[in-house]
Amino acid sequence: MKRLYAHSFNRCGSIYLRYNNYTKGLRMFLNSLDICEETDDQEYTSKIYNNIANVYYLFKDYETSSKFCEKAYELGVKNHDKEMQNIALKNQIGLDCFLGDYEKVQEHLKLFNRLQTNDIYTFHYYQCISNGAINLKQQKFSEALVDFHTSSFYADSCATPKRMKYASLSNLSKTFLYMQRSDSAIYYLKKAEEIASSNDQYLNLLVECYDDFAEIYKNTNNASLYLEYKKRFLNVADSILNMQKFSRIKDMQFFHEMDKVEKRVYYLNEMQSLKDEQIKFQQFVLMTVACAFVIILLLSVILSIQNKKLKKANNELFNRNIEMLKFDDEEKKKRWQACNENEGEEDSPEIIQKVKYQGSVISDEEKRQLQEAIQNVMDNTLEYCSVDFNLDKMASLVNSRTKYVSQVINECYGKNFNIFINEYRIKEACRKLIDVDNYGSYTIAHIAESVGFKSNANFNVTFKKMTGITPSMYQSIAKKRKNQPEA
Repeated sequence: MKRLYAHSFNRCGSIYLRYNNYTKGLRMFLNSLDICEETDDQEYTSKIYNNIANVYYLFKDYETSSKFCEKAYELGVKNHDKEMQNIALKNQIGLDCFLGDYEKVQEHLKLFNRLQTNDIYTFHYYQCISNGAINLKQQKFSEALVDFHTSSFYADSCATPKRMKYASLSNLSKTFLYMQRSDSAIYYLKKAEEIASSNDQYLNLLVECYDDFAEIYKNTNNASLYLEYKKRFLNVADSILNMQKFSRIKDMQFFHEMDKVEKRVYYLNEMQSLKDEQIKFQQFVLMTVACAFVIILLLSVILSIQNKKLKKANNELFNRNIEMLKFDDEEKKKRWQACNENEGEEDSPEIIQKVKYQGSVISDEEKRQLQEAIQNVMDNTLEYCSVDFNLDKMASLVNSRTKYVSQVINECYGKNFNIFINEYRIKEACRKLIDVDNYGSYTIAHIAESVGFKSNANFNVTFKKMTGITPSMYQSIAKKRKNQPEA
């Protein structure tokens, strides 16, 4: 809301300036500046500084205007606002010319050129205007005339051609006046007057124009025209430049600056009293930190002991799982040897898988044959590691019905199909995790997918449930033992 207030005051000030009410415009800008300084809105403050600089320029207070232009440019640089830098530098170059500080003119021209705004005509315009002002000061009138004529040419291609054209024509008039060629001075000043009188927004230019006319006719001893233009100058100046009100506004700004100084002094005093409080607080903090350090040290010792216990427990679980895998491999080897011994008999695994079941209930012998067929699939294939492996697939492999397969697994193994398959998958995952040479670079997710798990999260939960430790810990222990084998 405060930013909106600042924006509203600034817009009101711009409107007052548009209708040549400069004192009210300045008051609005100062109100906006107060809010921006309170909220530390630096980006918007640069715009207000530039607007305030314009008001002081209109009242010919070029030094104050220059100070605000510098502030606008500095904030533009700080906020990386190239548009504001561009505007502030153009205004600053003109003010440098009015103040006769031609070293700063060249310095600001270089900064303007570095902006690379592609506004090449404006750059050349200001370059010509500043060079003309320098030549005029050095009484190099011919060179000054060339510079001002050239600037007039560039002004036609600039963003505000009429104002810039007016400046070129006005400078041409002044140059001819210095050369005591009053006819040429009047000629170019009349061209400038045409621009100044073409729009109410150029009343401040018209004031300057009438003042210049009065100066020319004073030098040529033309009393009647001098008085006429002096009268015009005073009438227009009084209508737009209320010097009494302007002085009050400047006083208001002075008190505003003094108020900021008082606030700064109050702030420093408060900071000093806060330092005393901070010293006491820091002593308390040091004691608290010391106590906290002792507590953290004790907790670290306890945590270290717990980690050692956890590490020992994980290693024991790992060893137990290794033993279980060895036992499982030995059992599988025994079943394979038994199968070879029974080769050729009618109840061999190959024959068992061809058994057809006629009734809705299978006999004990059929259950035994079906169990052997299931075990044959689990021992001699890795079909169960397929992601899409299910009860239907198993039934198809053993040439039976799904309900019989489910019944046999439940009765003979004491678990449902999913648990039965997951146990084999987890055992296969354990084998891969232990095989560091071939699978050491694999991620847990990759191994989970390779043994048939669609979800990595489901794999982690199932693995820990069946082994007692997480897959990552299992893999870590396997790698450590590979690199540092136990004695």
